[in-house]
Amino acid sequence: MKFRFGILMFFIGLGLSLSAQATQSVHLRFTPHEIPLISDFEVFEPYFSKDQLLALDSISKSSFYPIDLIKDEIGVYAFSQCRMNVYKWTGTEWKDLYRYDNKGYTCGSRFFIREGEIYSIGGYGYWHNHSDLLKFDLETGSWSLLTPKNQPIDFAPLITAFSPEGVFSFLGAHFNARFDSESVDETEGYFLDWNEFSWKRVSTEGLLSANSKNPKFAILLDGNAILETDHYLALVAFDTNRRSGFLVFDKAELEFRFVRYPFQANIFNTISWMLQEGDQVNFQAGKNELYDFDFADLYGKGEVVGKAEVLLIETENIDVIRRDYVLIVSVVLLITGIVFFIMVRNALARAHQWEGEAQPANSNSLSQTSIGSHLIIHQFQPFEGQLLTVDELDQVLDIAHLPNPDHKKVKRSRLIREVNQQSQATLGHPLITRKKNPEDKRYLLYQISKTSNSKK
Repeated sequence: MKFRFGILMFFIGLGLSLSAQATQSVHLRFTPHEIPLISDFEVFEPYFSKDQLLALDSISKSSFYPIDLIKDEIGVYAFSQCRMNVYKWTGTEWKDLYRYDNKGYTCGSRFFIREGEIYSIGGYGYWHNHSDLLKFDLETGSWSLLTPKNQPIDFAPLITAFSPEGVFSFLGAHFNARFDSESVDETEGYFLDWNEFSWKRVSTEGLLSANSKNPKFAILLDGNAILETDHYLALVAFDTNRRSGFLVFDKAELEFRFVRYPFQANIFNTISWMLQEGDQVNFQAGKNELYDFDFADLYGKGEVVGKAEVLLIETENIDVIRRDYVLIVSVVLLITGIVFFIMVRNALARAHQWEGEAQPANSNSLSQTSIGSHLIIHQFQPFEGQLLTVDELDQVLDIAHLPNPDHKKVKRSRLIREVNQQSQATLGHPLITRKKNPEDKRYLLYQISKTSNSKK
């Protein structure tokens, strides 16, 4: 009995496992102005209904930027280029889950759903290219920036492909208008490894190259000529003999195969919509002509022409921009230090100038007189017993010429203290005593005592 129960549970588990593996997202892309031209909506069923497509008039979009619809086990979602809105189909309408009003950062970005989570990667916005990985929080209705290691600097890919192991980003350019007005082409590409959560280099040995003079294949880089399925990336290409076909990349084996297929390349400039499920791609182009490709079948018929290799990124290359920033900060700190040194030097020079003003080369100046000399006290003999105003005292102390009132006040206080110390030592009492002016108590008068040499 237990054995039968175990067998039963094994097959149930196997069935559930196969069911889970069969669950896959379906992707539909088209431009909004094409919706009124659709005459047969049945081609999109059972994935997307006529009501869903017609209701897209209510979402924030640009008529000539594509809209991406993704049907996944967590729901049906719509995304519009250069917008950060996340629209979910409620059964009757598209509900915007994004609670803010930012836009312009996700031009050229790829939106995708992985393990029940919504992401955006790469694109152009706010004057620079980027390969930023953003994750949408369904509870807060906001995007957050994720920070994988070794992220390429100011890089946006032309070709992006998703696999269970990571994200492939081929070709594209590095550009930041804050530093340079010209972009730098990316020769090959990068790979975001989910397991290590780190960016790595991808080499195709020149098979895909932006600057090769003699490319093995000429790639048609129009957005509609880049077709992605669950397991393959297909690029419209021409070999060295100008034969047309698909350059098909196996995202698991990292192998490229070329499949001859005679078609007019300009049909990819007239695509009105493209539907992808599994490894099947259907699209309408030209005069309402329908095309259907099974890339698993085409890949099996293709000729092996190359293989990609995922490499560790050299730290030196990743840190070039960071070192530039460190250099800039170092220069700023050096300039700041020089300016601070000059300011301190000038302040010291002004202080010495004040000392020079306070100590003129006058033999009768009190500051030129030794504290131990009786000459200090003798300067006050003509004023014994008198009350001097502050201006009169400044004349006696020879500081009336100082222009700065605060400096003069400090100098006056110091000189009075020195005179009184000398007077206390030689006469036994202070020579200068402060008293309030009886006519105006806000001001002080200075009482001059008698000296031992006085005849009064």
